[in-house]
Amino acid sequence: MRVPTIRHGVYACLVLVPLLLSVVSGVRPYDTARIAQLGLALICAVALTSPSATARPLGVWSAGTVAGAIGAVVLGLASTALAAVPSMAWREVAVIAGCLCIAAIVARHQGRRDEFVRTVVVASLLYVTVVWLLVAAIHVSGQPLERAELFVGYDNYRFFNHVQTVALPLLALGTALSASGRRWRAAAAAALVGGYALLIATGGRATLMALGVGFGSAVLLFGRAAWPLLRATVFAAIAAALLYVLAFGVLPAWTGATPDAAEAYHGARESSVHARYYLWDIALQQVARSPWLGVGPMHFAHEVNLKAAHPHNVYLQVAAEWGLPMLALLLVAAVLGLRRLAAAARRSSDMPFRLEGIALLTTWIAIAVDGAFSGNFVMPVSQVWIAFVGGWTVAWMRGTQADADAAPIRHGVELVRRPLPWIALLLLVWLLWEIAPEVRDLRQHLQVQIERFPPSPRLSPRFWVHGWF
Repeated sequence: MRVPTIRHGVYACLVLVPLLLSVVSGVRPYDTARIAQLGLALICAVALTSPSATARPLGVWSAGTVAGAIGAVVLGLASTALAAVPSMAWREVAVIAGCLCIAAIVARHQGRRDEFVRTVVVASLLYVTVVWLLVAAIHVSGQPLERAELFVGYDNYRFFNHVQTVALPLLALGTALSASGRRWRAAAAAALVGGYALLIATGGRATLMALGVGFGSAVLLFGRAAWPLLRATVFAAIAAALLYVLAFGVLPAWTGATPDAAEAYHGARESSVHARYYLWDIALQQVARSPWLGVGPMHFAHEVNLKAAHPHNVYLQVAAEWGLPMLALLLVAAVLGLRRLAAAARRSSDMPFRLEGIALLTTWIAIAVDGAFSGNFVMPVSQVWIAFVGGWTVAWMRGTQADADAAPIRHGVELVRRPLPWIALLLLVWLLWEIAPEVRDLRQHLQVQIERFPPSPRLSPRFWVHGWF
């Protein structure tokens, strides 16, 4: 398989998957998204094992990078092997390997620099347009406007908010890049305004906070160089607020339709805060019980509670499931990676290229903040979006001299790098074989799971939409 062809397949998934999931009957969109994600990951893994793919390294590997990767693998293998249900732990490992394969395919981009931006614009504008057409149709019919029912292709509109955390800063980049052309900038602006209005409508507090921290950090780090992104965001947010008032206030009153009850809506938000405290306490108890290697990958979902199968905090999730050493290792890697990304953007003399680096840094900070309050690293659609941005970031870094001062390991590193796609491929083949009996009759499998565990007032997604095991 040709890598460029597979890369465009990743783009197609970003654009089409949420909309296609909305028309699949009999299976919830979350579960269909998981199957689609694993299928895409398998195709990417196969492509990465081709001679043309393995012949081109992604970049220079430093001694620290190799040492950190080996340390993470050793800790991960130990945590997985000692888990209460190793097969479920291996599922999590395989999902992560699949996300890395998707990122690696995107990272091998060698074409137009605006290809990534245009993908985000098309994916975002298409979905936002569909939702706003639904809003218009509801107003015309005079029916009550239920926000929770608007977001086709998502079991919970919070999963859409996870995608917005990634997409909105990149849409701001699309409106600020003069090289994109007037039509593409207009399309990016439309998606940005429509997206922010939907974010206001859903009350996505974690995403709003994440974007505020992301853009604020960009301004603090880069000053005037970050202003084009901030200016596009501020203007879009103002226009979005007006659009929200019109669509969810003025038009319902004019047509006689009743919007969903504000009291119940805000009451649900207060309940979610208390639920997070409850989940975080469970995660901390698991950390205290097994601080070094954790309780096992995905094993927060092994101890049933009535709230969720993940703690809505990726940092506590890693600490509880993989152990404190793994959390420390990943945090150090993340900080060093963001530092290198910021330094590369600061050094760039090409203003559009620098703005792209600033937007990527903004996006990663937003993802990191959102991860402290949500399950953006758990849900399949947002996992694919995060992998996409990871590959984009590596591709952008390859266009800089950021790694010129890294100490390369030119001998022996290929012995480590070349088998990785094959290992990922084996993991994904095993995982698909493992879940094949479940997929053949997924409705029945999930019904059995639901009956085995105490009833919950909500779905608890983890691997499947009912996440307990």
